[in-house]
Amino acid sequence: MVDKATFTKQMGVFIRTQRHRRQMTIDQLAAASELPYSQIARIERGKISTSVYTLYRLALALGISFRDMDWEKISSKTGD
Repeated sequence: MVDKATFTKQMGVFIRTQRHRRQMTIDQLAAASELPYSQIARIERGKISTSVYTLYRLALALGISFRDMDWEKISSKTGD
């Protein structure tokens, strides 16, 4: 099991990677998820942990099933 700081950072990397794969800007993701730009930016940088509901909203906005998020990779010590 990884510590909270590592998980938070890996979650941010995952969200940013998925956003880039879809060629979305943070502004577009903010509009689609109805979340503030600043909150998404802090999540992507691993500066804040967030609620499951917020992650759910981001997943929906990115077109990812919450169930299909790569939890093993996100929670690995290296993120690889």
